Amino acid sequence: IMEKIVKGLKEHGISFEARASSAHRTPEKVEAIIAESDAQIFITGAGLSAALPGVVASQTIKPVIGVAVPGNYGGLDSLLATHQMPPGIPVLGTGLDAGMEAAAQAHAILNAGKKVVLVDHAINDESKKRMAACEKTLQTVGIPFEVAKHVDDAAITIHFVPLGKEARHSKGVCINVPIAWDTLAQDANALTAITDGLWVGLGRGENAALATAEILGLKNKTVAQAVLDYRSAQKEKVLSSDTEIQEKFGGD
Repeated sequence: IMEKIVKGLKEHGISFEARASSAHRTPEKVEAIIAESDAQIFITGAGLSAALPGVVASQTIKPVIGVAVPGNYGGLDSLLATHQMPPGIPVLGTGLDAGMEAAAQAHAILNAGKKVVLVDHAINDESKKRMAACEKTLQTVGIPFEVAKHVDDAAITIHFVPLGKEARHSKGVCINVPIAWDTLAQDANALTAITDGLWVGLGRGENAALATAEILGLKNKTVAQAVLDYRSAQKEKVLSSDTEIQEKFGGD
């Protein structure tokens, strides 16, 4: 998979540094690599529990592309671990073994325009709710957007699409948000059919918005600072919950 990523980056004329590390076995090394790097994008590949993309995303506000490595369960475990990030920490996941796609998407991100467009092709109550969360997050970080009926090749498009449907092809950046009618366990198998595009977790409209902000933040310091502020607010919520739990339950 690393060979595919490197081949794709070379074809697009993108300079890179290739490293190997583990979120579980060498966590200090992961942190050091991120801290010392001047990279604009991090492409991370992992299998099984696939924690690496999420750990990298937690330590940077640069875009993170996660490539799921096939392993057990037909690769479903690594796909879920890569895509299903909690609100506030986005990973732009690809399909299984999609090294060349990751490189192509990195090229698109580096050449992304400033316009942001939201498109809803799921068109149900669930997608409307998730799109509203996306809009609210974009407003919070100060990013203007348009709502349209079609993917815009000249824009960063956030595309709400029924789970199991393929990504819409775009010459620009298209971040797909899968929407499920029902959140049944068997629906997760639809993720293994993903071949193209960038994806966030099921219904994670806010993460699509934040990933968009990270992309725009590469060239806009004001947006980058807004992402940092958003992260700080999320951190304070966790710290506040920790204080509340300690006060309520104490300890032996």
